[in-house]
Amino acid sequence: MGAVRPGFREHLGEELARAHGAGGIHCVVRFIDLTKALVSLAMGSITVRIQIATKSIAITGELCDTPTARKVIEALPHTSRVSVWGEEAYFSLPVRATLEKGANDVVEPGTICFWVQGNSLALPYGPTPVSVGKECRLVTAVNILGRIDGDPRQLALLGQGDEVTVSLLDE
Repeated sequence: MGAVRPGFREHLGEELARAHGAGGIHCVVRFIDLTKALVSLAMGSITVRIQIATKSIAITGELCDTPTARKVIEALPHTSRVSVWGEEAYFSLPVRATLEKGANDVVEPGTICFWVQGNSLALPYGPTPVSVGKECRLVTAVNILGRIDGDPRQLALLGQGDEVTVSLLDE
């Protein structure tokens, strides 16, 4: 087991105090899920599992340990509406981030990205209007957060205007 990062226990204490102060079992359950995810990352786990779900499809994936991924984890669960741009689905999250080292505008299909300028999770699965050939090119550079499980083409089932919920998977 890895060492807990300096200040991590204090961060958890602050989160617990916020959860307790807000009251209600939902807040405590959310805090427990968030704590498990953050402890998993702090103890050296490489990824945290998420689910992206609409009424008709549930897609799973993994987020790597990046500053933006941590902010996304803290914002979950979150419900939004899907927008589609070429062969990319995206939707807003209540997350503010800056571009990280390794940000890129061309990614592999199925990459879980965070579009900084749009405060959105971006899920490319094929060419977009700015792509050259069959590449997945986003409108601007994005932070790379992880990867969906399985065939990236399943993202085509996320339709314009669909209600989508992103949540942590309890595994």
